[in-house]
Amino acid sequence: MPDASPKAVVRRLDPARSRAERTRLTVARGILRATVRAPSGPPLPVRAQRAWFRLSARANPPARPAPRADVEIGGRSAERVIGTSRPDPPAILYLHGGAYTLHTPFEYRPMTSAVALAASAVVYALDYRRAPEHPCPAAIDDALAAYRWLLDSGVPPERIALAGDSAGGGLSLATAVAIRDASLPEPAVLALISPWTDLTLSGETIRTKARVDPILRLSWLRLSADQYRGSLPADDARVSPLNADLVGLPPTLIQAGTEDMLASDAERIADRLAAAGVETELDLHEGLWHDFQSFPQFVPDATPAVQRLGAFIAVRCR
Repeated sequence: MPDASPKAVVRRLDPARSRAERTRLTVARGILRATVRAPSGPPLPVRAQRAWFRLSARANPPARPAPRADVEIGGRSAERVIGTSRPDPPAILYLHGGAYTLHTPFEYRPMTSAVALAASAVVYALDYRRAPEHPCPAAIDDALAAYRWLLDSGVPPERIALAGDSAGGGLSLATAVAIRDASLPEPAVLALISPWTDLTLSGETIRTKARVDPILRLSWLRLSADQYRGSLPADDARVSPLNADLVGLPPTLIQAGTEDMLASDAERIADRLAAAGVETELDLHEGLWHDFQSFPQFVPDATPAVQRLGAFIAVRCR
Protein backbone atom coordinates (compact mmCIF):
# COMPACT_ATOMS: atom_id res chain seq x y z
CA MET A 1 0.00 0.00 0.00
CA PRO A 2 1.24 3.56 -0.70
CA ASP A 3 2.41 5.62 2.26
CA ALA A 4 -0.50 7.89 3.19
CA SER A 5 1.33 9.80 5.95
CA PRO A 6 1.63 13.56 5.49
CA LYS A 7 4.73 14.76 3.65
CA ALA A 8 6.71 17.96 3.76
CA VAL A 9 6.59 20.12 0.66
CA VAL A 10 10.12 19.91 -0.75
CA ARG A 11 11.52 22.50 -3.16
CA ARG A 12 14.82 21.58 -4.82
CA LEU A 13 16.55 24.69 -6.10
CA ASP A 14 19.26 24.13 -8.69
CA PRO A 15 19.74 27.40 -10.58
CA ALA A 16 21.88 27.62 -13.67
CA ARG A 17 25.01 29.45 -12.58
CA SER A 18 27.27 31.47 -14.82
CA ARG A 19 30.98 30.80 -14.96
CA ALA A 20 31.57 33.94 -12.87
CA GLU A 21 29.12 32.74 -10.21
CA ARG A 22 30.74 29.31 -10.08
CA THR A 23 34.12 30.99 -9.67
CA ARG A 24 32.75 33.11 -6.81
CA LEU A 25 31.52 29.97 -5.05
CA THR A 26 34.91 28.27 -5.46
CA VAL A 27 36.69 31.30 -4.03
CA ALA A 28 34.15 31.47 -1.21
CA ARG A 29 34.82 27.87 -0.24
CA GLY A 30 38.52 28.61 0.17
CA ILE A 31 37.94 31.77 2.17
CA LEU A 32 35.40 30.12 4.47
CA ARG A 33 37.58 27.08 5.07
CA ALA A 34 40.36 29.39 6.23
CA THR A 35 38.35 31.94 8.19
CA VAL A 36 35.39 29.94 9.59
CA ARG A 37 36.08 26.21 9.51
CA ALA A 38 39.73 26.24 10.54
CA PRO A 39 39.30 28.41 13.69
CA SER A 40 36.20 26.47 14.85
CA GLY A 41 36.73 23.87 17.52
CA PRO A 42 39.90 22.13 18.67
CA PRO A 43 42.75 22.80 19.06
CA LEU A 44 41.65 26.40 19.76
CA PRO A 45 39.94 26.85 23.15
CA VAL A 46 36.42 28.25 23.16
CA ARG A 47 37.49 31.71 24.38
CA ALA A 48 39.99 32.05 21.52
CA GLN A 49 37.35 31.01 19.01
CA ARG A 50 34.93 33.59 20.39
CA ALA A 51 37.55 36.33 20.20
CA TRP A 52 38.41 35.43 16.60
CA PHE A 53 34.83 35.53 15.37
CA ARG A 54 34.04 38.76 17.20
CA LEU A 55 37.07 40.38 15.57
CA SER A 56 36.32 39.02 12.11
CA ALA A 57 32.70 40.18 12.34
CA ARG A 58 33.93 43.77 12.27
CA ALA A 59 35.06 43.18 8.69
CA ASN A 60 31.60 41.94 7.65
CA PRO A 61 29.04 44.71 8.29
CA PRO A 62 25.44 44.30 7.11
CA ALA A 63 24.93 45.01 3.41
CA ARG A 64 21.76 46.91 4.36
CA PRO A 65 21.99 47.87 8.02
CA ALA A 66 18.69 48.20 9.83
CA PRO A 67 18.23 50.41 12.90
CA ARG A 68 19.01 48.54 16.11
CA ALA A 69 19.09 49.06 19.85
CA ASP A 70 20.26 47.15 22.89
CA VAL A 71 17.35 45.85 24.97
CA GLU A 72 16.72 43.36 27.75
CA ILE A 73 14.10 40.66 27.24
CA GLY A 74 13.27 37.95 29.71
CA GLY A 75 16.27 38.87 31.85
CA ARG A 76 18.80 38.54 28.99
CA SER A 77 20.37 41.15 26.74
CA ALA A 78 19.28 41.26 23.11
CA GLU A 79 19.46 43.42 20.02
CA ARG A 80 16.22 44.84 18.63
CA VAL A 81 16.49 45.23 14.86
CA ILE A 82 13.81 47.32 13.15
CA GLY A 83 13.08 46.28 9.57
CA THR A 84 9.93 48.34 8.99
CA SER A 85 8.18 51.56 9.91
CA ARG A 86 4.71 50.00 9.78
CA PRO A 87 2.66 50.03 13.00
CA ASP A 88 2.33 46.79 14.95
CA PRO A 89 4.88 44.82 12.92
CA PRO A 90 5.52 41.11 13.40
CA ALA A 91 8.11 40.21 16.04
CA ILE A 92 10.77 37.63 15.30
CA LEU A 93 12.64 36.00 18.17
CA TYR A 94 15.94 35.14 16.45
CA LEU A 95 18.28 32.54 17.96
CA HIS A 96 21.75 32.58 16.46
CA GLY A 97 23.99 29.66 15.56
CA GLY A 98 27.48 28.75 16.71
CA ALA A 99 27.11 25.16 17.95
CA TYR A 100 25.74 26.50 21.27
CA THR A 101 29.27 27.61 22.24
CA LEU A 102 30.09 30.58 19.98
CA HIS A 103 28.70 33.87 18.74
CA THR A 104 26.43 36.62 20.01
CA PRO A 105 23.92 38.92 18.30
CA PHE A 106 26.87 41.18 17.38
CA GLU A 107 28.30 38.62 14.95
CA TYR A 108 24.83 38.06 13.50
CA ARG A 109 24.02 41.62 12.56
CA PRO A 110 24.19 40.95 8.78
CA MET A 111 21.70 38.09 9.16
CA THR A 112 19.31 39.81 11.56
CA SER A 113 19.24 42.97 9.45
CA ALA A 114 18.48 40.94 6.33
CA VAL A 115 15.73 38.93 8.05
CA ALA A 116 14.11 42.02 9.61
CA LEU A 117 14.01 43.80 6.25
CA ALA A 118 12.84 40.74 4.32
CA ALA A 119 9.96 40.09 6.74
CA SER A 120 9.12 43.78 7.39
CA ALA A 121 9.40 42.89 11.05
CA VAL A 122 11.16 43.70 14.29
CA VAL A 123 13.79 41.10 15.15
CA TYR A 124 14.81 40.41 18.73
CA ALA A 125 18.21 38.71 18.56
CA LEU A 126 18.67 37.02 21.93
CA ASP A 127 22.01 36.71 23.67
CA TYR A 128 21.18 33.36 25.26
CA ARG A 129 23.58 31.59 27.61
CA ARG A 130 26.16 29.39 25.90
CA ALA A 131 27.95 26.17 26.67
CA PRO A 132 30.23 24.99 28.13
CA GLU A 133 29.61 27.49 30.94
CA HIS A 134 25.84 26.95 30.71
CA PRO A 135 24.81 23.56 29.29
CA CYS A 136 21.31 22.52 28.25
CA PRO A 137 18.63 23.48 29.20
CA ALA A 138 19.93 27.00 29.98
CA ALA A 139 19.53 28.24 26.39
CA ILE A 140 15.99 26.84 26.18
CA ASP A 141 15.10 28.51 29.49
CA ASP A 142 16.42 31.84 28.16
CA ALA A 143 14.51 31.57 24.88
CA LEU A 144 11.30 30.58 26.69
CA ALA A 145 11.68 33.57 29.04
CA ALA A 146 12.20 35.86 26.05
CA TYR A 147 9.05 34.49 24.42
CA ARG A 148 7.07 35.08 27.62
CA TRP A 149 8.43 38.64 27.62
CA LEU A 150 7.10 39.22 24.10
CA LEU A 151 3.66 37.97 25.15
CA ASP A 152 3.71 40.04 28.34
CA SER A 153 4.70 43.08 26.27
CA GLY A 154 1.44 42.77 24.36
CA VAL A 155 2.64 41.11 21.16
CA PRO A 156 -0.07 38.64 20.13
CA PRO A 157 1.24 35.13 19.43
CA GLU A 158 -0.19 35.20 15.92
CA ARG A 159 2.31 37.98 15.15
CA ILE A 160 5.38 36.21 16.60
CA ALA A 161 7.84 34.05 14.68
CA LEU A 162 10.66 31.91 16.03
CA ALA A 163 13.67 31.79 13.73
CA GLY A 164 17.24 30.61 13.94
CA ASP A 165 20.12 28.98 12.13
CA SER A 166 22.27 25.94 12.87
CA ALA A 167 22.25 25.44 16.66
CA GLY A 168 19.80 28.36 16.81
CA GLY A 169 17.50 26.44 14.47
CA GLY A 170 17.54 23.46 16.80
CA LEU A 171 17.05 25.79 19.75
CA SER A 172 14.06 27.43 18.02
CA LEU A 173 12.48 24.01 17.60
CA ALA A 174 13.20 23.00 21.20
CA THR A 175 11.75 26.32 22.36
CA ALA A 176 8.56 25.78 20.38
CA VAL A 177 8.19 22.40 22.12
CA ALA A 178 8.81 24.06 25.51
CA ILE A 179 6.21 26.74 24.70
CA ARG A 180 3.64 24.05 23.93
CA ASP A 181 4.52 22.05 27.03
CA ALA A 182 4.16 25.19 29.17
CA SER A 183 0.61 25.62 27.76
CA LEU A 184 1.54 28.97 26.26
CA PRO A 185 0.06 30.01 22.90
CA GLU A 186 2.32 28.91 20.08
CA PRO A 187 3.95 31.45 17.75
CA ALA A 188 2.59 31.82 14.25
CA VAL A 189 5.54 30.30 12.44
CA LEU A 190 8.96 28.64 12.68
CA ALA A 191 11.76 29.47 10.23
CA LEU A 192 14.85 27.25 10.48
CA ILE A 193 18.10 27.61 8.55
CA SER A 194 20.30 24.48 8.48
CA PRO A 195 18.94 23.41 11.88
CA TRP A 196 21.08 21.19 14.12
CA THR A 197 18.45 18.82 15.46
CA ASP A 198 20.40 15.63 16.20
CA LEU A 199 23.37 15.99 18.56
CA THR A 200 24.00 12.25 18.43
CA LEU A 201 25.51 13.05 15.01
CA SER A 202 23.81 10.08 13.39
CA GLY A 203 22.79 11.86 10.18
CA GLU A 204 24.23 10.42 6.97
CA THR A 205 25.51 13.78 5.68
CA ILE A 206 27.52 14.37 8.86
CA ARG A 207 30.06 12.07 7.21
CA THR A 208 29.26 12.09 3.49
CA LYS A 209 29.53 15.90 3.29
CA ALA A 210 32.40 16.34 5.73
CA ARG A 211 34.90 17.02 2.95
CA VAL A 212 32.77 19.46 0.94
CA ASP A 213 31.13 21.62 3.61
CA PRO A 214 33.52 24.58 4.11
CA ILE A 215 31.95 25.64 7.42
CA LEU A 216 31.58 22.61 9.70
CA ARG A 217 34.02 20.07 11.12
CA LEU A 218 33.07 16.80 12.77
CA SER A 219 35.52 17.32 15.64
CA TRP A 220 33.92 20.70 16.42
CA LEU A 221 30.39 19.32 16.27
CA ARG A 222 31.31 16.38 18.49
CA LEU A 223 33.01 18.56 21.12
CA SER A 224 30.23 21.17 21.06
CA ALA A 225 27.55 18.50 21.39
CA ASP A 226 29.27 17.13 24.50
CA GLN A 227 29.66 20.63 25.96
CA TYR A 228 26.04 21.56 25.31
CA ARG A 229 24.39 18.38 26.57
CA GLY A 230 26.24 18.47 29.90
CA SER A 231 24.84 15.67 32.05
CA LEU A 232 21.98 14.91 29.65
CA PRO A 233 22.18 12.11 27.09
CA ALA A 234 22.70 13.27 23.52
CA ASP A 235 19.38 11.78 22.43
CA ASP A 236 17.39 13.69 25.08
CA ALA A 237 14.66 15.59 23.24
CA ARG A 238 15.78 18.89 24.76
CA VAL A 239 19.28 18.36 23.35
CA SER A 240 18.18 16.72 20.07
CA PRO A 241 14.69 18.01 19.19
CA LEU A 242 14.61 15.51 16.32
CA ASN A 243 13.43 13.12 19.07
CA ALA A 244 10.76 15.43 20.50
CA ASP A 245 7.00 15.13 20.28
CA LEU A 246 6.30 17.66 17.52
CA VAL A 247 2.50 17.59 17.49
CA GLY A 248 0.89 21.02 17.60
CA LEU A 249 3.85 23.07 16.42
CA PRO A 250 3.30 25.99 14.02
CA PRO A 251 3.87 26.02 10.24
CA THR A 252 7.58 25.59 9.56
CA LEU A 253 9.98 26.51 6.77
CA ILE A 254 13.36 24.77 6.71
CA GLN A 255 16.26 25.72 4.43
CA ALA A 256 19.49 23.80 3.84
CA GLY A 257 22.15 23.25 1.21
CA THR A 258 22.76 19.84 -0.33
CA GLU A 259 26.45 20.06 0.66
CA ASP A 260 25.61 20.92 4.27
CA MET A 261 26.84 18.44 6.87
CA LEU A 262 23.48 18.99 8.58
CA ALA A 263 21.36 18.37 5.48
CA SER A 264 20.23 15.04 6.98
CA ASP A 265 19.09 16.87 10.10
CA ALA A 266 17.00 19.22 7.95
CA GLU A 267 15.47 16.42 5.89
CA ARG A 268 14.66 14.18 8.85
CA ILE A 269 13.11 16.93 10.96
CA ALA A 270 11.00 18.00 7.96
CA ASP A 271 9.71 14.43 7.65
CA ARG A 272 8.97 14.18 11.37
CA LEU A 273 7.23 17.54 11.54
CA ALA A 274 5.04 16.62 8.58
CA ALA A 275 4.26 13.21 10.08
CA ALA A 276 3.16 15.04 13.27
CA GLY A 277 0.66 17.04 11.22
CA VAL A 278 2.71 20.25 11.04
CA GLU A 279 2.55 22.24 7.80
CA THR A 280 6.16 21.92 6.67
CA GLU A 281 8.18 23.19 3.73
CA LEU A 282 11.79 22.25 3.00
CA ASP A 283 13.98 24.19 0.58
CA LEU A 284 17.11 22.32 -0.55
CA HIS A 285 19.67 24.43 -2.40
CA GLU A 286 21.84 22.42 -4.74
CA GLY A 287 25.60 22.70 -4.33
CA LEU A 288 25.49 24.98 -1.28
CA TRP A 289 26.78 24.51 2.23
CA HIS A 290 25.89 25.08 5.85
CA ASP A 291 24.41 28.51 6.61
CA PHE A 292 25.11 29.82 3.11
CA GLN A 293 22.52 32.55 3.75
CA SER A 294 25.09 34.26 5.99
CA PHE A 295 27.38 35.01 3.03
CA PRO A 296 25.49 37.10 0.45
CA GLN A 297 28.75 38.71 -0.66
CA PHE A 298 29.82 35.32 -2.05
CA VAL A 299 26.62 33.36 -2.71
CA PRO A 300 24.08 34.68 -5.26
CA ASP A 301 21.42 32.37 -3.75
CA ALA A 302 21.74 33.83 -0.25
CA THR A 303 19.63 36.96 -0.72
CA PRO A 304 16.65 35.28 -2.44
CA ALA A 305 16.73 32.54 0.21
CA VAL A 306 16.44 35.11 3.01
CA GLN A 307 13.73 36.95 1.07
CA ARG A 308 11.81 33.68 0.77
CA LEU A 309 12.18 33.12 4.52
CA GLY A 310 10.99 36.66 5.21
CA ALA A 311 7.97 36.25 2.96
CA PHE A 312 7.06 32.95 4.66
CA ILE A 313 7.06 34.75 8.01
CA ALA A 314 5.25 37.86 6.78
CA VAL A 315 2.36 35.93 5.22
CA ARG A 316 1.72 33.99 8.44
CA CYS A 317 2.14 36.90 10.86
CA ARG A 318 -0.51 39.18 9.45
